[in-house]
Amino acid sequence: MRSVWKIASWEVMRNVTNKQFILGLLLTPLLMALFGGAPHILERWNQPASVTYYLIDRIEGTAALQTLLPETSALCTIVTPPQSMKK
Repeated sequence: MRSVWKIASWEVMRNVTNKQFILGLLLTPLLMALFGGAPHILERWNQPASVTYYLIDRIEGTAALQTLLPETSALCTIVTPPQSMKK
């Protein structure tokens, strides 16, 4: 039984002092954190960009167009009088 413990302790010390073991011991938690945090970071970058549309509305169709736009878009209306009223 004494020789079993002697062999086991020799194997443990051989592996613990190995550079590959130490490198793997340090890199494993870092890789787990990277793969665990990557979806969160990618989700933050995947947010849709807000878009602003400028519209010169001569026929007052802003309400109909507003319903067709996605929620992240804004519609700014520039109201101009018809051509007949300018003269």
